[in-house]
Amino acid sequence: MKKRLKKALWPLGNQAYECEQDAEKAAKLVVKKARYHQIVNKVISEKSVYANLGRPKKKAAPSGSKYFVAVEIEKKEEVIKATLEQRSCYVVGTNAEVEKLNDREVIAAYKRQNASIENRGFRFLKDPIFFASSLFLKKPSRIMGLLTIMALALLVYSIAQRRLRKALKAQNQTIPNQIKKQTQTPTMRWIFQLLEGIDVLKILHNGVLQTIVHGLTDLKKQIIYLMGEKTRAIYGVT
Repeated sequence: MKKRLKKALWPLGNQAYECEQDAEKAAKLVVKKARYHQIVNKVISEKSVYANLGRPKKKAAPSGSKYFVAVEIEKKEEVIKATLEQRSCYVVGTNAEVEKLNDREVIAAYKRQNASIENRGFRFLKDPIFFASSLFLKKPSRIMGLLTIMALALLVYSIAQRRLRKALKAQNQTIPNQIKKQTQTPTMRWIFQLLEGIDVLKILHNGVLQTIVHGLTDLKKQIIYLMGEKTRAIYGVT
């Protein structure tokens, strides 16, 4: 804020104006943009100018005048205080009754929540890989429908990540992360990338449905096995 004001005031003190009214107008315009400061003192000075360049001769008559303005400013303490108070506030919604939780208790309960949903979970929803930004909806009903699908996707994503991490810890196993270090806390986004390249082909031959899975590696089989029995059945991993 201070740097922006200093940058705006610099040309004001170094700019020559044709008349006193222009100088005063320029001073008001600059400080008008400064939301948190105001002018407390303003001095407009007149300086004679000459037609020829360089130092004028002793008896040379000036060809005109230029005007310069200098201002002294101070902070608008009340405006700054009100802005700080406004920016220090945030809204926390709850369906708890007032009799059960007061304001402090609501905030304390909010802070005790698992941060993975808001921090990492919604970061996943806003990621380009989710393609949410490519959908343009006008009807409120369709917007609500999209939000419901996104929330369900986030729920499935979080449950799958939690299940995999619990299985890794329970079986004392690890998988390599993005920098090839072993970890027990991978993200599901990384797991999705590791599972890329698996093809499931279903062939109906003489009334018999055959399932052929291509692209399985030892690492992919390990991940599928850890995800549980139903996941193993899909890919035929035993």
